Amino acid sequence: MPWLVQLTMLLNILVWVNALVVLLVICSIFWGMSLVLGSPLYAAALILVIFIVPLGTIIMWRQMRRQRILRRGTPGRVRVLRVEDGSPMLIGDDWPYIILTVEVVEGGPRRTIIIGETLWFLTLPEVGDELEVLFDARSPDLAIIRPGTL
Repeated sequence: MPWLVQLTMLLNILVWVNALVVLLVICSIFWGMSLVLGSPLYAAALILVIFIVPLGTIIMWRQMRRQRILRRGTPGRVRVLRVEDGSPMLIGDDWPYIILTVEVVEGGPRRTIIIGETLWFLTLPEVGDELEVLFDARSPDLAIIRPGTL
């Protein structure tokens, strides 16, 4: 099995594990609050739930959108115009989050779009490289780099 397919499967598993962990945390927080109603724990639990639930939802939504594009995406080619580091903080040097400004060459009218991807540092594209991508059928300005082409 190719390593990118394994990585995609691992990401799917991680998304569902994250959803289950969020639900378990929420249930345990509310159970704890019922035991100690009125304590400072109530405020801390509320803040925790307010931040964890939206974050987990955003991660799941992005992963579901990526899977939809992988299944039903329209193939195309783009030329890299600019490569930027999009990581808010340095988590790992091996898999940086990169923001690519690209020009569509094939797969639609010529336009400039932005693609955000987490890529292995040895496969980072350079300015002028042409990449194979999959465009979202619902929104042609959304695209992902075709797995296995870098």
